Amino acid sequence: MGGLMEEDGESSCSEILDNDFEDSCDTIKKSEEQKKARNLELGFEPQKEIVYNKVLPYAADIDNESTSWFAEIKANLGKSIALRDLRPGIVTWTSRLNKFIRLYGLKFPKADHISVINLLYSFITTPDLEPFMVNHTAGTLNSLLRKRNLLDRQDLTLEWRPLYEMYERILHSHLVSLGLIKIPSSIDQTLKSLVKLCRPYFPLSATEEMLREWRPLMCPLDVTMGKAMSYFEIFLPTFSAFENPDQTYKLWFDELLGFWSACGNSPIWEPHLLSLLARLAEHNTGQVDWSLYMPVIFTRVQKMFSLPVHYNKTNVGNKGMSLDSSTAARWIVSTLGGESPTQTFLSQLFQSLESYYHPANIGKYSIKLTEFMSKLSDFFIKRVHRERHKKRSWGFVPPIDHTLSDSDITEFVNSVKPIVYHAMWSRWGFLDAGATLACLATLRPELILPTLVERLYAALDTVTEPHKLTASLYSVLSVARCLVYKSKLYPEGQTHVLPLLFSVLPGIDTNDMRKSMITFQYISTFATLVPFVDNSNYVDDHPELSEEEKNVCFQTAQFEDFIVEFLNRCFAIVENSEVQQIRSEVSTDDASVSREDTMKDVGMASTFSAILMQSSEKLYDVALKKVKNWINGKIMEWKVSGKIAAGLCRCLTKVRPEKGLAGLLPIVLDIIEGIVKDGVRNEDNLNDELKFQLMMLSEIIRVPGKYLLPYIDRIDTLLSSLVQHSSKEGNILTGAVLRNTLRSLTQTCPVEYKSSAAGYDRDLTTYQPLTDWGKSGDIHSLEIDWYIPGQEEVLVAHKLMNKVLGPQLVTIGEYTANKIVLSKEEL
Repeated sequence: MGGLMEEDGESSCSEILDNDFEDSCDTIKKSEEQKKARNLELGFEPQKEIVYNKVLPYAADIDNESTSWFAEIKANLGKSIALRDLRPGIVTWTSRLNKFIRLYGLKFPKADHISVINLLYSFITTPDLEPFMVNHTAGTLNSLLRKRNLLDRQDLTLEWRPLYEMYERILHSHLVSLGLIKIPSSIDQTLKSLVKLCRPYFPLSATEEMLREWRPLMCPLDVTMGKAMSYFEIFLPTFSAFENPDQTYKLWFDELLGFWSACGNSPIWEPHLLSLLARLAEHNTGQVDWSLYMPVIFTRVQKMFSLPVHYNKTNVGNKGMSLDSSTAARWIVSTLGGESPTQTFLSQLFQSLESYYHPANIGKYSIKLTEFMSKLSDFFIKRVHRERHKKRSWGFVPPIDHTLSDSDITEFVNSVKPIVYHAMWSRWGFLDAGATLACLATLRPELILPTLVERLYAALDTVTEPHKLTASLYSVLSVARCLVYKSKLYPEGQTHVLPLLFSVLPGIDTNDMRKSMITFQYISTFATLVPFVDNSNYVDDHPELSEEEKNVCFQTAQFEDFIVEFLNRCFAIVENSEVQQIRSEVSTDDASVSREDTMKDVGMASTFSAILMQSSEKLYDVALKKVKNWINGKIMEWKVSGKIAAGLCRCLTKVRPEKGLAGLLPIVLDIIEGIVKDGVRNEDNLNDELKFQLMMLSEIIRVPGKYLLPYIDRIDTLLSSLVQHSSKEGNILTGAVLRNTLRSLTQTCPVEYKSSAAGYDRDLTTYQPLTDWGKSGDIHSLEIDWYIPGQEEVLVAHKLMNKVLGPQLVTIGEYTANKIVLSKEEL
């Protein structure tokens, strides 16, 4: 019911942290120099490129490819429209333009950008254009208009009336209800998105023209009032209203709010009006005086939760049309700051709602309450980013006295803090509470983090309340970046990271997979932010470290014990996992794997992989030795426990392929060669050891092909022997080995995945791993090491294909030519 959100590339919580040091003068100057160099390289100034394309291994070829392709699209699109070639002409070339934008972004000059928009806009507003063509073209226009900061109203002006007539014709036609016209299911949302993106480019006179058009529909006693308010919400422009208030929002503001004040029965058009007001408040922060209407609007916001309020045993809660919590949160956040009384009303609202957030009070209203809390904090942090860090090209820039001050931020955090601490233990609201805590901790870590850390320590000591532990784990992992990142406001935060990481290991419990999965998530989240390097000796040579830094350095000495204990608990889960054979006539090999077993495999492998990626070579060797000793001599069934064990071995070879393969692959190959030397051709069922070792082999060879070349002859010999047997399970596993071998030899992929380009094997006398805690990557200096298959790898892949699949294809050819006879099993 609420209006469409004006996201326009807002930032996440972590970007607020990054921008504190990224927006320096040197960074801006460097960015400008890179932009000038890029313009000279292309020969034009691109509107908006996809920044990640430049780190691809074939980045040098992308410029010529994209330039020639866009020239072809532009020429053929204009030709198709001139010739009125709807199908396949316009459909084909708008689809290719959409694909071009997905692959390369808006990588064309501003003049071409404006020309293509005007061309498609004139086409889509053609009278009586069929709905499917409208939907298809509108999707392309949405992609072209999405980056509002690239074009202002001096560059582009779009008339609103053709768009309105098209919207009315398609979505409010009686022919649709009679089944005489078929429209796409997504066209409603597509057209609303198109109007939203076109709104900033409507001419100044549009507001007055719209009011003349729809004022006759405004009767509170008639259903036409809902249609009028819907049109006002969708079409009325507010983005540039600050330039001339008398010709924009002042024409309708008092009138519409007067209707709302007079209608206290939750009319059907109420959500539309609040959406319009929220958009006005966001685009004109501090320009509109809301003080007269604050009590009315906050009363309506409180009613939207439909709380179980009773008087004389009669429910007097709200029964009408409920408002959208996102829209309400957006309006509240946009009216904060300056001398506005919004914060006072918001604090009073939360005081009245606090008891309903308590985990003991759960009802149908709980979901909306926690959603409102989450949206409120999300919009608030986006506004802080917009006002303090985001560079605006056009639109209203509020004066300093109407922006959010440090005291405003502190007061907001203090008002939300009590309810989010209640919600974090709610069974329905802890997910929203995690998102809220992430935003609040980014803004004021010293107000949020101490309580969260204390609660997690207390939950870890309590064994009788499992939900309290899982909820606390989720809340702390939601604020992981804030806890790990060195902050002047909360410098002791880093000292809690490793003790908590070591303390959560008992959460990996064979008998409680829900707790185990949240523990895996917790460990993997912190592992991606913290280098696993033992730098306890660093303290002796650097007395200038603070007390907090010294404590953290001493704590890193326990990383080796942590990895060993983590693997012990993973091994316990693996050994207690197996396929459940429900019916005696169904083989274990034919049994399906449960969702829980799949979650174990994915959760354990992703966590172990995250730890190894961030580990030094010394700690990697500890993990490799531990897994190698455990796996040696083991025989497991291949469906569940064997697959999870193979996944752990895959993590070792993926992170450091050369060392991982040298430690594991010879052992596996020796065992398989010992089993198959007597031949397995006539065996209908392979033994369990061979199936397990084939599963292991198929997983550990998933590495860049250059590391596999020293072992390729032994793998080739094994495949030639194994491809002859008739076992169903054997065929599946042999096929997996062949598939992964060919993929490794021919696939382009990154060689390593560390969050620091320099790695963690540097000299610890000069390198301090603490500087990499919570450090974000720089897209301009990622230094990705790509593996690109060479001539040798391609030749080996061809040889393997011909040797293994050649005889099979010859046999099938002879069978189709009726030269030989094959049974169903042989075929």
